[in-house]
Amino acid sequence: MSDTKTLTFAFMEPPFDSERTVTFFRLLDAALDRGAGVRVFAYEGAVALAFARQQPHGNAVHHRDSEEEDHPLTKDWIAALQEKARSKGIGFEWINCGLCVDERGVNDVIEGCGRGGPPDLWRYASEAHNILWLTQSMRGAGGDLMVLLSGHGVHYAISRERQPALTLGTWRQTQPAELPRDIANLVESGVPVYAIQDDLEERGLGGLALQNGVRPVARRAVAELYEQADQVWHW
Repeated sequence: MSDTKTLTFAFMEPPFDSERTVTFFRLLDAALDRGAGVRVFAYEGAVALAFARQQPHGNAVHHRDSEEEDHPLTKDWIAALQEKARSKGIGFEWINCGLCVDERGVNDVIEGCGRGGPPDLWRYASEAHNILWLTQSMRGAGGDLMVLLSGHGVHYAISRERQPALTLGTWRQTQPAELPRDIANLVESGVPVYAIQDDLEERGLGGLALQNGVRPVARRAVAELYEQADQVWHW
C-alpha cells in the first residue's frame, strides 16, 4: 500500500486579484516537492483559475508587447503543476464547483480539470490526510457534521425574517437568502447547530430566543466540540 500522503485544498480566490492566490499556488508546489498528492476543490471566484481562454497582454506603459511582458496566467500555473505531478508519479486532481462555474460562464477549462459539487468536496476531505481551508449538501452526501455559529455569525441563530431582496437599478433579486429556513433544514436533517452564548451576549442578543433546535454553548466548552470532530473547517 502506498505511503503517499494526499492533501486537499478548498480555495475560493479569483485569479490576479490577490496575493492569496499566489500563496495558494506556492503551497500546491511545495506539497508536490514533498511528495504529497494534491486535490483541489475550487469554488466561487477560484473556478476561473483554470479558465482556458485566459490571454496574456502587453504593457504599453513599459513599451512591452505581450511576449516581452510575459504576463503570468493561472491556467499555465495549473498545467505546470499537473506536469510536475506526472513527472513525480503522484496525483494532482482539480475539480471546479459546477454551480460556481455556471454563474460565471467559465465552462471552458484546461485539460485535466473537472466539474463537480459538494459531494466531491466531501469525498476529497474524507479521504485526505489533511484539508486546508455547503453543509446541508454535505449531510445529504453522507457527511456526519455539526455547525458552530460564532462571532457575527450568531445573528443567524436569532434571525426570524427572510433577508431583504437586493435591488440594483431595474434589476431585483428574486431569491434572497432565507437563513431561518436554511438553519431549520439543517436541524431537521439531523445536523447539530450551536451558537456561542458569549458572542450572543456581547452583541446584545443574549436575551433573545434562539431558532428552534439551535443550542447555546459557552465559549469555554468550544474545545470539547472540536474534540468530537475529525476535521474543523472555518468559513
